[in-house]
Amino acid sequence: MKKIIYIVPYFGIFPDFFKMWLLSCKYNPTIDWMILTDDKTEYDYPPNVHVYYMSFDELKKHIQAKYDFSIKLVYPYKVCDYRVAYGDIFSENIKEYDFWGYCDIDMFWGDIRSFLTEERLEKFDRIGYLGHSTVYRNTPEINSLYKKSLEGEYIYKKIFQTSGNCYFDELHIGHIFDQQGRKTCKDLIFADIMPWSPKFMLSYAKDRDMAKNRNRVFTWEKGHLYSHSIIDGHIENDEYMYIHFLKRNMDFPKEYSEHTDFLIVPNRFLLDIPQISIRLIKKYSSGFIFSFWWSLFKRNRHRITLSRLKSFFKGKAHESKKINKMIEQAEDNEKN
Repeated sequence: MKKIIYIVPYFGIFPDFFKMWLLSCKYNPTIDWMILTDDKTEYDYPPNVHVYYMSFDELKKHIQAKYDFSIKLVYPYKVCDYRVAYGDIFSENIKEYDFWGYCDIDMFWGDIRSFLTEERLEKFDRIGYLGHSTVYRNTPEINSLYKKSLEGEYIYKKIFQTSGNCYFDELHIGHIFDQQGRKTCKDLIFADIMPWSPKFMLSYAKDRDMAKNRNRVFTWEKGHLYSHSIIDGHIENDEYMYIHFLKRNMDFPKEYSEHTDFLIVPNRFLLDIPQISIRLIKKYSSGFIFSFWWSLFKRNRHRITLSRLKSFFKGKAHESKKINKMIEQAEDNEKN
């Protein structure tokens, strides 16, 4: 079995949901995580999650030592642009692994090995293409691929010397992989939830109906993550590697055992799983819309102005059109 490690720098206080994230890591004992953080709060870290305490400045010095030009790493979020270089930056820490990767912590894992199968790991050099989870083959060639020129420009130098985030981990590295003829797996093995929808609406889906459908709940059963949605009057069940809760507040029980199964609805985790039915899915898909918008308003009321509201809804309309275009393109590719 090929060995895999995720590298996760995080500076500041971990969110309350971090406990749930660790629980989902624990259910994947054959996958390792390396956390770099300055938060020394005591957590029940499972054996496969390894913590290295350091300051943000210490991380910056470690990265700077890898390059002969001055980098601009001013704030923690900028670290996202360095994710593609983790195989190079942390080469001493990952020698024993066949694959390394990066991920977010505002997510909940299912059974990773059901998706990062030996077949996929043999076939692809990169599995995933978004910031919330991507893994790379751990070889000198792949680890230095980010240094390759893109359309005649060594873009990594430009990005590493820019203070703003450039989405290197999601945009440019994909173009470099394609240009170099390296294989990337882009299978939709994840459930990425749209942050502005009070229901569980997917940002990416295998077809238009799945993307537009908002009547959905998830269950987590003995480490496996399932989606239950209503399609054409019947329940569609799908398994995912993880669910990503971008900018979404999720409540969860304060007391639960590691053997607990969960029903996951759009605003919280519930203990135990009832019989999944159309009635139940509709109930939890529409029962908290007001509270969602009210909590969103309370968190952002000091920043709300008429011009920003106009800009917000204009952006969401553009985002919706973009997603529909991606779905249409995926459907055309399947036909061809």
